[in-house]
Amino acid sequence: MSKAPQLVSAESTEKAKNVSAIDQKETERRVKVIMAMGYPEGLARSRLSEAGNNVERAVNLLLEEHTDEHGLRRKRRCIKELRNGLLGDPFALHKNIERMMQDRRCAQTLTEMVNGRSLEIMQGLLDLSSSSDDEDEDQQESSSPSSG
Repeated sequence: MSKAPQLVSAESTEKAKNVSAIDQKETERRVKVIMAMGYPEGLARSRLSEAGNNVERAVNLLLEEHTDEHGLRRKRRCIKELRNGLLGDPFALHKNIERMMQDRRCAQTLTEMVNGRSLEIMQGLLDLSSSSDDEDEDQQESSSPSSG
């Protein structure tokens, strides 16, 4: 009687190995599909794993990351332009805001930032201002001859 359970166990193990090999091949194929879209292998594997081996969901995760990254960069650029304008001529600031509002993406970003987030905008302007001041001081120190 003890041989029967071992036989079933051996068959189950063999089936599991076959299923695992098929899954690995399928996963590799899916990774290659995502890599063919221009994504690095590590990122493709990681997002595919997060998406439960679903290529469409993995690609959506990658696209959301990409969109968020660009949105953040655009927001920083708009805030930096505003900050630079705030410190100068009011007429130039007005012209600068008009120009920024003509750019559809920048206008959308500014509108999103202003809607209920004026405190965040002011904090962002202050943060960028202080980091810019630090950069200016570093540049001045490195360009001036040291006296030590």
